Amino acid sequence: MMFTRVEPSADSIAYLRCTKYIDTVIKARALKTALDLGLFEHLLVRRTTSLPTLAQAIKADLLGTSLLVHMLAQAGVVHIRNEDILFSEEFLQCLPFFDLMQAKLSFAGVVLSDFAEYFTDLVQDPVAFQERATLFRIFSYPKGVEPDAATYHATRLWVNLTSRLSLYEAPPLRSVLEFSGSERLLDIGGNSGAFGLKLCQLQAIDQATIFDLPLICELGLNYVFDQDCADRISFFPGDLQSSDLPKGFSLHLFKSVLHDWSDADVRCFLQASVSCLEPGGRLIIYERIQAPLAGSSAFDSSPIWNFADLPVLLFYRSYRDPMLYKRCLEDLGMIIAKSFLLRLDSDFCVIEAIKPL
Repeated sequence: MMFTRVEPSADSIAYLRCTKYIDTVIKARALKTALDLGLFEHLLVRRTTSLPTLAQAIKADLLGTSLLVHMLAQAGVVHIRNEDILFSEEFLQCLPFFDLMQAKLSFAGVVLSDFAEYFTDLVQDPVAFQERATLFRIFSYPKGVEPDAATYHATRLWVNLTSRLSLYEAPPLRSVLEFSGSERLLDIGGNSGAFGLKLCQLQAIDQATIFDLPLICELGLNYVFDQDCADRISFFPGDLQSSDLPKGFSLHLFKSVLHDWSDADVRCFLQASVSCLEPGGRLIIYERIQAPLAGSSAFDSSPIWNFADLPVLLFYRSYRDPMLYKRCLEDLGMIIAKSFLLRLDSDFCVIEAIKPL
């Protein structure tokens, strides 16, 4: 069974419109400065403002304020009409996704130095890149078990980004894959629980149990406790490399976790899942995949990289050909029911496999 491309519903990917406002360093920096100085809050309250009023509000002089406003205008964030400054209508439509913009903007800024200083290593010497890059000091699984203050801060940084991504990547999957609404999900490596929580809110599943490292589960409890459907989320702390998965679930999910591991680890993790999945149950893999190589027939559909994608770009070597996942599942006796590609900010594979009765 080959991977076909499936289009998610338009409303489920509306969040992708916000990318245009953070696709360059110039735009992203202007947005962050506007946030830092309270410009957004000022404009949201007043709707329109003048340059002198805005300068006073953000505690800057006219020249500095004018520079920032013109950068925001070039980015399409604001319009300047005569002497009035106001948000553009198009940008206002992206405000519901502003949490995602902030998370992407913040994390891309943290790893910008990795791209500026070590991209040659990523191309030529990936081992050296992994040793030097800040990215891999932040995305470190051992940190999920070490409860000191520095570890907590670093782990919270990447959990915040992955939570925001998961929140917006759940609706596209819901739009293209059938859910009964009554299933109990085991989200393996489910991070803060954002993905399972969103599936509950979308009435795709009844309950979700998140299996992840202890510190990540602790952060997850803080993330979900005041959210709608929080009572349908539970956490099961453990280590996928050494702990047994809980039993009694008819639906297992690997969402954006397998790419972080070796081929051998992937086989072990999938075997652990299949062995405790209920007969007749489903296993779903939802993963970013390797971009087509230059010269291949699919190369024209490769993602167009931008500043907001820096964390994804710097993980480029971690993503793989999704055929490995299919072969592993077939070797484990699973029946492949569906396999397709979704284009979000980059290509994802979706594989649904059934455990025989």
